[in-house]
Amino acid sequence: MSILQSRAVWLPVLAMLIAFPAIGQSGTPASSNPTTTATAGAIALVAGTPQRRAAEEGLAVLTTRLSLPQHAAQATRIFAVDDSRLLRDAVIGYGFEVELVDPNALLAGNSIDASTRESGQWRFVVMLANRPIGLVTVASTHGQWKMVEAGGNELAQEVMTVVGRYRSTSPPARLRFVRSQQGVADFIEVTPSSPTDRTLSTVTPQYVPLLSARMMLGNSPADTATSHTLSASPVALSETDVAPALRESVRRGMHDLRFTH
Repeated sequence: MSILQSRAVWLPVLAMLIAFPAIGQSGTPASSNPTTTATAGAIALVAGTPQRRAAEEGLAVLTTRLSLPQHAAQATRIFAVDDSRLLRDAVIGYGFEVELVDPNALLAGNSIDASTRESGQWRFVVMLANRPIGLVTVASTHGQWKMVEAGGNELAQEVMTVVGRYRSTSPPARLRFVRSQQGVADFIEVTPSSPTDRTLSTVTPQYVPLLSARMMLGNSPADTATSHTLSASPVALSETDVAPALRESVRRGMHDLRFTH
């Protein structure tokens, strides 16, 4: 995980769950996935999915751990809370699959949308009193969906700021979380729903650059800091506004040993 993609603390939790088997997750079978084509990957409130159940179970496990006196101080590093006891009232909110940009497809001239692929990793916003305080990440481990990471409160706030802007549109836009690992950039892809074409196939997506993407696009530190506040969400940009800089960033990132295979 690049520092630019999330400046908040992330806690790998899989080892913690193994170390505390008494409170470990039972896991949810990865083969069971009731998400539909319309909601797959999109930022949404879809109840009853195995990924959401794993996030709920994982948050409960983590809350139990952080309630122990010897671990209480970690809560303020992982989530945007002042007291670990507040986590007892936290709930799982919006969830989404992380869509990854295939660097070779993008550099071959494909659009950002056509270059994305599923990562198999889902993130869920943790809410407390209608406020985002962090994210939990779930992935399929040995055939079971389990929480593997927690943290990223700044990213959670950014995601919910964009969701808040678009969830009241009619018809609602489809939102997807898009990450370019090589380009070190996160976006929310916004695809407006067409009243006459529900397949979305003829609608061109736009991209809301999150903090890392704004830095990639060349925003000054002052501009980035200002636009990172909840009251000043960045505007959606067209493919032509984003793709040239992203391709250049991806080319540089292809020389990074972390991203070579």
